[in-house]
Amino acid sequence: MSKDEQKKIDSSYDKVIKKPIKLLKYKNSNSKLGIKNNEKNLVQTNKLANNLEYEKNFPESLVNHSALNDDATLLVPNPIVGIDETTGYTKAELSHKEAQRKRVHKQIEFRASLTHRQRVSKFNEKLSMLPEHFDIPKVGPG
Repeated sequence: MSKDEQKKIDSSYDKVIKKPIKLLKYKNSNSKLGIKNNEKNLVQTNKLANNLEYEKNFPESLVNHSALNDDATLLVPNPIVGIDETTGYTKAELSHKEAQRKRVHKQIEFRASLTHRQRVSKFNEKLSMLPEHFDIPKVGPG
């Protein structure tokens, strides 16, 4: 290969952008914004402080007493803390999580549909349908 051919090949790659592939590393929006861990903790403490202020300023007349749980903790709808879980995920990751959730739910329903006694009787019926090991005649010489 001559030097001219080598220069042609090298010059064709001059316009290539040489950067690593950017993959989605972080699962929350704070990391996408460039906020480091210690700053993130600060943001979370600020959110908790805002949450406490929101609960203090929440009018008692709007409190639904049926919305109290066993510990008598007030369940207040809070737009500050109620961040959507889907922030920071790609469409493929969201569809994967949804499919995974459906699979787990289907498996739980399947396992809960039969009692242990029903499963054992079904297994015994299946075994009774199978031939015994020595009932099958040998095939071939031997």
